[in-house]
Amino acid sequence: MSIACVVRQRLADRVTSAAIWAMMSEAAVTPKPGLVDRANTGAHRDMDFFTFIDSAAVLLPWFRDCALEGFDSECSANALFETLRPRGVDAEALMKKATGNVNVHRGYIFCLGILSAAYGRLCRKTEKPDLPAIIEFSKAMTAALGEDFSQSKKREPSHGEAVYATSGIQGIRGEVSLGFPSITEHALPLLRSLLKQGHSLNDAGVAVLLNIMAHAEDTNIIHRGGIEVFRSIQEDIRAFLAGEPDMETIREKAASLDREFISRNISPGGTADLLGTAFFLYKILAY
Repeated sequence: MSIACVVRQRLADRVTSAAIWAMMSEAAVTPKPGLVDRANTGAHRDMDFFTFIDSAAVLLPWFRDCALEGFDSECSANALFETLRPRGVDAEALMKKATGNVNVHRGYIFCLGILSAAYGRLCRKTEKPDLPAIIEFSKAMTAALGEDFSQSKKREPSHGEAVYATSGIQGIRGEVSLGFPSITEHALPLLRSLLKQGHSLNDAGVAVLLNIMAHAEDTNIIHRGGIEVFRSIQEDIRAFLAGEPDMETIREKAASLDREFISRNISPGGTADLLGTAFFLYKILAY
């Protein structure tokens, strides 16, 4: 086997391993306000923990293919993104077939697909791409992403596009095109710090989830509750975190928010996607 084939295989193995670890670790973190976890199904009636397993199982080839397309392709960053988009639609169809038409991991198909392709492209030059390089190439891939909002007028808009039309909030598209600031500036540094301090992955995940919710624009919350509800939730969490609570208090706050979100039918799905994305970057950078 040639050196190139060995590098290619290692790349595929690293990405698929990091993706499944991130997806299932995020699902397992408990308690997560309004979200599916090991304790309950949150504000959801159409999915449970096993639905997440069904979805993750069929999506692994997608992340592998994104990484290898990045590694094999010689086109521009934007052209690489456009090459992946129709395949992402196919991956979403596979997910829905496996879950009974439930959207479990659409955000992961988008975020982790982009990052897997960026990582694959950079692995052509170095065995261990660093975070700044991955983020910069991801930004280059999605530089024209804002055009999606004008294109949505020609078809049925997604929840995120509908929110943008009324509030101007770009949600996950804005997060990705700006280089995942809520992850690079907040989530990932906090995750590394908490794990280094000896906290469990579960407890670190709960703390990071609240931290992301305090900084990121979650169009899932806005879609379900409206912009004022979202701003109120964000202000409450920011004030809570400003008090530098200990881990037990953080877990209690998350459990309290879980009960509140379930009663109000609020689900911070965008925040969950970013938590899993932070997990993915943490793992892929550790190889």
